[in-house]
Amino acid sequence: MSTPAVAAGAAALGFYVWLRQWQQCGYASVVDLPLLPETHARTEAPPTTWSETLYLFKEAFRYMYQETFARWHAIDLFFGLAYLSRKPTVEYPAADIAAAGQPISGQQLSATDAQQLHQELQEVRRYMLYCQGLRHHRPEQQKKHWHDLLGLGDDDIIKHNPVAGLLRPAYVVVKDHTMGSIILCVRGTHSRPDMFTSLTGSVKPHHVVTADGVVLGYSHLGMLAAARWLMSSVKGTLIEALQDNPGYSLKVVGE
Repeated sequence: MSTPAVAAGAAALGFYVWLRQWQQCGYASVVDLPLLPETHARTEAPPTTWSETLYLFKEAFRYMYQETFARWHAIDLFFGLAYLSRKPTVEYPAADIAAAGQPISGQQLSATDAQQLHQELQEVRRYMLYCQGLRHHRPEQQKKHWHDLLGLGDDDIIKHNPVAGLLRPAYVVVKDHTMGSIILCVRGTHSRPDMFTSLTGSVKPHHVVTADGVVLGYSHLGMLAAARWLMSSVKGTLIEALQDNPGYSLKVVGE
């Protein structure tokens, strides 16, 4: 008897035994069977145990292997990285703005439009300073940055997570009286835990239920887990801050 025939017979026998066990539990057919649970129930959330941490490390390395050595030889990757490291950077945001943008002078704008544009640029500058402050390594340095450049007091910092963890980005929730806003500022990739979040790029199903039905989709595992953790961490804080400060708007920014 050939090997494929033996394998097919063993698979059929295993499926028959599995189906009989489900029927004994009260399920009449395969259609009535509930969906099997995921192999790892917390792949979409930050790890809370050592086993979950090891599993996420395994998923990250598996994804990196599939996207690198599983596709190219090591020598190809070496020459590719060497070429890219020596290639000069010719694409700058400023070049795109100069090519596609239009210069604006004071004569082309009315006094109202010029004032509005100046206010928008000042707001963007404040957002950038919030993001810049999160790039400091120590909480004291971050607070000093916001105090010196934005005039922020300790009472204005509502919630602060200065150090990132595995699938847990650094962030701050502040009350900005100048703009009349509650600002949630999230830091991007800056430390080793942030790099792990970025490299955990395997695909994760991400479905959303809306008024029009179910939207089926997929997401970057690390980004999805970090976003869900962030939502669970700050949702109550943001709601309470907006209730305590009537008329304030919510701004979400990040680098």
